[in-house]
Amino acid sequence: MLLPLPPTLSLLVLASLPFVHLTTAVQAAAPARAPHLLRNRRLPARLNPHRARALVAQGSALNIQFDATEDKGRFTDDGLSQYDLLVFLMNTGEVLDDTGKAALQKYLDLGGNFVGLHSASDCLRNTTFYGREVGAFFDYHPALQNATVDVVDVSHPSTSMLPAQWHVQDEMYALSPL
Repeated sequence: MLLPLPPTLSLLVLASLPFVHLTTAVQAAAPARAPHLLRNRRLPARLNPHRARALVAQGSALNIQFDATEDKGRFTDDGLSQYDLLVFLMNTGEVLDDTGKAALQKYLDLGGNFVGLHSASDCLRNTTFYGREVGAFFDYHPALQNATVDVVDVSHPSTSMLPAQWHVQDEMYALSPL
């Protein structure tokens, strides 16, 4: 099954999805808090500061305070309970240990918010609940290609600001069903 997931949409997803579930937190004077995990087994670590700065810059405009981390030890019940939203940004591989996975599952089971960007579907492949959360796992992507992106539901809050269709040159992910 091929499902396109162009990374160009990352900031659009980030800009819109948190507000679907965080309207109360965003309306409050204090910004919503969101850690974003930056652990990638395939891409150079030197890219992480650039990713973190880009996300923090977007967060300011959205009233979201992002806390960048590569420390899987921060993923505990107590550590995650202080956050309104979790963001996995370009993660690959087994980025959490068993304690972190249990804390993440509890956070999600209690209604915690989650956004996975770019290669978030390429991590925690041995974790059933995470697979259900992301819907499918990364299989492959060909070289950059031209694609047409169609918005299926233009009335949904996460897509209402998008054009009904646009063209992009990007990595188009092929995902494996669970």
